Amino acid sequence: MLNWLLGIGATTMRDPDRILISTQEEFARLADHPTDSRPDIAIRLVRDGQTELILIESKLGSKQGPTQLQRYVDQLTAKGLEKTALIFITRDYEDPSDVVRLDPRFKLARWFEFYRYLKAHVNGDGLARELKLFMEENHMSLGNQFRATDIVAMESFLGVKALMDETLQGEVTLEAKKIFGDVSSIKGAMKQLRDNERYTIHTAFGRSDF
Repeated sequence: MLNWLLGIGATTMRDPDRILISTQEEFARLADHPTDSRPDIAIRLVRDGQTELILIESKLGSKQGPTQLQRYVDQLTAKGLEKTALIFITRDYEDPSDVVRLDPRFKLARWFEFYRYLKAHVNGDGLARELKLFMEENHMSLGNQFRATDIVAMESFLGVKALMDETLQGEVTLEAKKIFGDVSSIKGAMKQLRDNERYTIHTAFGRSDF
Protein backbone atom coordinates (compact mmCIF):
# COMPACT_ATOMS: atom_id res chain seq x y z
CA MET A 1 0.00 0.00 0.00
CA LEU A 2 2.77 2.43 0.93
CA ASN A 3 4.64 1.66 -2.30
CA TRP A 4 1.51 2.48 -4.27
CA LEU A 5 0.81 5.71 -2.35
CA LEU A 6 4.41 6.82 -2.81
CA GLY A 7 4.36 5.84 -6.49
CA ILE A 8 1.36 8.02 -7.34
CA GLY A 9 2.61 10.92 -5.22
CA ALA A 10 -0.12 10.77 -2.58
CA THR A 11 2.47 10.82 0.21
CA THR A 12 6.20 11.16 0.81
CA MET A 13 6.10 9.41 4.21
CA ARG A 14 8.09 6.18 3.88
CA ASP A 15 8.15 4.95 7.46
CA PRO A 16 5.03 5.94 9.42
CA ASP A 17 4.71 5.03 13.09
CA ARG A 18 1.06 4.07 12.59
CA ILE A 19 -1.34 3.50 9.72
CA LEU A 20 -5.05 3.94 10.43
CA ILE A 21 -7.56 2.84 7.80
CA SER A 22 -11.33 3.22 7.84
CA THR A 23 -14.01 2.57 5.23
CA GLN A 24 -17.16 4.62 4.62
CA GLU A 25 -16.12 7.14 7.27
CA GLU A 26 -18.65 9.95 7.53
CA PHE A 27 -17.51 13.56 7.42
CA ALA A 28 -20.13 16.02 8.66
CA ARG A 29 -21.65 18.37 6.09
CA LEU A 30 -19.82 21.67 5.66
CA ALA A 31 -21.80 24.92 5.57
CA ASP A 32 -22.02 25.12 1.78
CA HIS A 33 -22.47 21.39 1.18
CA PRO A 34 -25.87 19.77 0.53
CA THR A 35 -24.94 16.50 2.26
CA ASP A 36 -22.42 14.78 4.50
CA SER A 37 -19.45 13.18 2.76
CA ARG A 38 -18.57 9.49 2.88
CA PRO A 39 -15.48 8.55 0.87
CA ASP A 40 -14.82 4.86 0.31
CA ILE A 41 -11.54 4.77 2.25
CA ALA A 42 -9.75 7.13 4.63
CA ILE A 43 -6.08 6.49 5.40
CA ARG A 44 -4.20 8.29 8.16
CA LEU A 45 -0.42 8.05 8.22
CA VAL A 46 1.08 9.11 11.55
CA ARG A 47 4.72 9.88 12.30
CA ASP A 48 6.25 11.95 15.12
CA GLY A 49 2.82 13.20 16.13
CA GLN A 50 2.04 14.50 12.63
CA THR A 51 -0.90 13.07 10.65
CA GLU A 52 -1.42 12.85 6.91
CA LEU A 53 -4.98 12.22 5.68
CA ILE A 54 -5.60 10.47 2.36
CA LEU A 55 -9.12 9.97 1.04
CA ILE A 56 -9.83 7.40 -1.67
CA GLU A 57 -12.91 7.28 -3.88
CA SER A 58 -13.22 4.14 -6.01
CA LYS A 59 -15.42 3.57 -9.04
CA LEU A 60 -15.98 0.40 -11.05
CA GLY A 61 -19.29 0.53 -12.90
CA SER A 62 -20.84 3.62 -11.30
CA LYS A 63 -19.96 7.25 -12.00
CA GLN A 64 -18.91 10.07 -9.73
CA GLY A 65 -21.61 12.32 -8.29
CA PRO A 66 -21.89 15.91 -9.65
CA THR A 67 -20.05 17.52 -6.71
CA GLN A 68 -18.69 14.42 -4.97
CA LEU A 69 -14.97 14.96 -5.53
CA GLN A 70 -15.16 18.69 -4.85
CA ARG A 71 -16.83 17.99 -1.50
CA TYR A 72 -14.00 15.65 -0.57
CA VAL A 73 -11.42 18.30 -1.47
CA ASP A 74 -13.29 20.80 0.69
CA GLN A 75 -13.33 18.31 3.56
CA LEU A 76 -9.55 17.95 3.33
CA THR A 77 -9.16 21.73 3.44
CA ALA A 78 -11.40 21.95 6.50
CA LYS A 79 -9.20 19.51 8.42
CA GLY A 80 -6.36 22.04 8.49
CA LEU A 81 -3.67 19.37 8.12
CA GLU A 82 -0.32 20.13 6.55
CA LYS A 83 -0.44 17.15 4.19
CA THR A 84 -3.58 15.67 2.60
CA ALA A 85 -4.48 13.93 -0.65
CA LEU A 86 -7.55 12.75 -2.56
CA ILE A 87 -7.20 9.69 -4.79
CA PHE A 88 -9.85 8.98 -7.43
CA ILE A 89 -9.27 5.42 -8.64
CA THR A 90 -11.35 3.92 -11.44
CA ARG A 91 -11.49 0.86 -13.62
CA ASP A 92 -12.44 2.85 -16.72
CA TYR A 93 -11.07 6.31 -17.38
CA GLU A 94 -13.31 8.99 -15.91
CA ASP A 95 -12.56 12.69 -16.23
CA PRO A 96 -12.89 14.81 -13.07
CA SER A 97 -13.92 18.45 -13.17
CA ASP A 98 -11.29 21.06 -14.07
CA VAL A 99 -11.38 22.55 -10.56
CA VAL A 100 -10.64 19.21 -8.90
CA ARG A 101 -8.06 18.11 -11.51
CA LEU A 102 -5.97 21.25 -10.98
CA ASP A 103 -5.86 20.85 -7.21
CA PRO A 104 -2.32 19.66 -6.28
CA ARG A 105 -3.77 17.29 -3.68
CA PHE A 106 -5.80 15.40 -6.29
CA LYS A 107 -4.39 12.16 -7.70
CA LEU A 108 -6.07 10.30 -10.57
CA ALA A 109 -5.32 6.56 -10.51
CA ARG A 110 -6.47 3.40 -12.30
CA TRP A 111 -7.10 -0.03 -10.84
CA PHE A 112 -4.86 -1.77 -13.37
CA GLU A 113 -1.92 0.31 -12.06
CA PHE A 114 -2.67 -0.80 -8.51
CA TYR A 115 -2.85 -4.38 -9.79
CA ARG A 116 0.78 -4.12 -10.94
CA TYR A 117 1.88 -3.15 -7.43
CA LEU A 118 -0.18 -5.97 -5.97
CA LYS A 119 1.21 -8.50 -8.44
CA ALA A 120 4.76 -7.60 -7.38
CA HIS A 121 3.86 -8.13 -3.71
CA VAL A 122 4.56 -11.55 -2.19
CA ASN A 123 1.94 -12.46 0.40
CA GLY A 124 2.12 -15.91 1.97
CA ASP A 125 -1.33 -15.80 3.59
CA GLY A 126 -3.18 -15.95 0.27
CA LEU A 127 -5.02 -12.64 0.64
CA ALA A 128 -3.09 -10.96 -2.17
CA ARG A 129 -3.75 -13.98 -4.41
CA GLU A 130 -7.50 -13.80 -3.80
CA LEU A 131 -7.54 -10.03 -4.38
CA LYS A 132 -5.68 -10.43 -7.68
CA LEU A 133 -8.19 -13.09 -8.74
CA PHE A 134 -11.08 -10.76 -7.87
CA MET A 135 -9.52 -7.94 -9.89
CA GLU A 136 -8.94 -10.20 -12.89
CA GLU A 137 -12.54 -11.44 -12.84
CA ASN A 138 -13.86 -7.85 -12.67
CA HIS A 139 -11.65 -6.52 -15.49
CA MET A 140 -9.61 -4.36 -13.11
CA SER A 141 -6.26 -5.72 -14.31
CA LEU A 142 -6.49 -5.22 -18.08
CA GLY A 143 -4.39 -2.08 -18.38
CA ASN A 144 -3.53 -0.71 -21.82
CA GLN A 145 -1.06 -3.31 -23.10
CA PHE A 146 -2.21 -5.78 -25.75
CA ARG A 147 -1.28 -9.44 -25.33
CA ALA A 148 -0.83 -11.96 -28.16
CA THR A 149 -4.23 -13.50 -27.32
CA ASP A 150 -5.84 -10.05 -27.59
CA ILE A 151 -4.46 -9.62 -31.12
CA VAL A 152 -5.86 -13.02 -32.14
CA ALA A 153 -9.26 -12.06 -30.70
CA MET A 154 -9.22 -8.76 -32.60
CA GLU A 155 -8.42 -10.50 -35.88
CA SER A 156 -11.41 -12.79 -35.38
CA PHE A 157 -13.78 -10.16 -34.00
CA LEU A 158 -15.59 -9.14 -37.19
CA GLY A 159 -16.37 -12.76 -38.01
CA VAL A 160 -17.64 -13.37 -34.48
CA LYS A 161 -19.72 -10.16 -34.63
CA ALA A 162 -21.31 -11.33 -37.90
CA LEU A 163 -22.28 -14.58 -36.18
CA MET A 164 -23.68 -12.65 -33.20
CA ASP A 165 -25.70 -10.43 -35.55
CA GLU A 166 -27.05 -13.44 -37.43
CA THR A 167 -28.18 -14.92 -34.11
CA LEU A 168 -30.22 -11.82 -33.24
CA GLN A 169 -31.48 -10.88 -36.70
CA GLY A 170 -33.61 -12.79 -39.18
CA GLU A 171 -36.16 -15.13 -37.63
CA VAL A 172 -35.34 -14.04 -34.08
CA THR A 173 -36.07 -10.38 -34.79
CA LEU A 174 -39.24 -11.22 -36.77
CA GLU A 175 -40.56 -13.41 -33.97
CA ALA A 176 -39.69 -10.81 -31.35
CA LYS A 177 -41.59 -8.15 -33.31
CA LYS A 178 -44.65 -10.41 -33.44
CA ILE A 179 -44.59 -10.80 -29.67
CA PHE A 180 -43.50 -7.32 -28.55
CA GLY A 181 -44.66 -5.11 -31.40
CA ASP A 182 -41.19 -3.78 -32.05
CA VAL A 183 -37.58 -4.33 -30.97
CA SER A 184 -34.41 -2.27 -30.90
CA SER A 185 -32.10 -2.24 -33.91
CA ILE A 186 -28.96 -4.31 -34.19
CA LYS A 187 -26.93 -1.07 -34.01
CA GLY A 188 -28.15 -0.63 -30.45
CA ALA A 189 -26.65 -3.99 -29.52
CA MET A 190 -23.14 -2.52 -29.84
CA LYS A 191 -24.06 0.18 -27.34
CA GLN A 192 -25.38 -2.52 -25.02
CA LEU A 193 -22.07 -4.36 -25.37
CA ARG A 194 -20.07 -1.21 -24.61
CA ASP A 195 -22.14 0.01 -21.68
CA ASN A 196 -23.55 -3.18 -20.13
CA GLU A 197 -21.39 -6.07 -21.40
CA ARG A 198 -24.32 -7.73 -23.16
CA TYR A 199 -25.36 -8.07 -26.82
CA THR A 200 -29.15 -7.82 -27.01
CA ILE A 201 -32.21 -6.63 -28.82
CA HIS A 202 -35.02 -5.47 -26.59
CA THR A 203 -38.17 -3.42 -26.28
CA ALA A 204 -39.46 -1.14 -23.51
CA PHE A 205 -42.97 -0.70 -22.13
CA GLY A 206 -44.46 2.37 -20.51
CA ARG A 207 -41.73 4.91 -19.82
CA SER A 208 -39.10 2.20 -20.07
CA ASP A 209 -40.30 0.92 -16.68
CA PHE A 210 -40.21 -2.64 -17.98
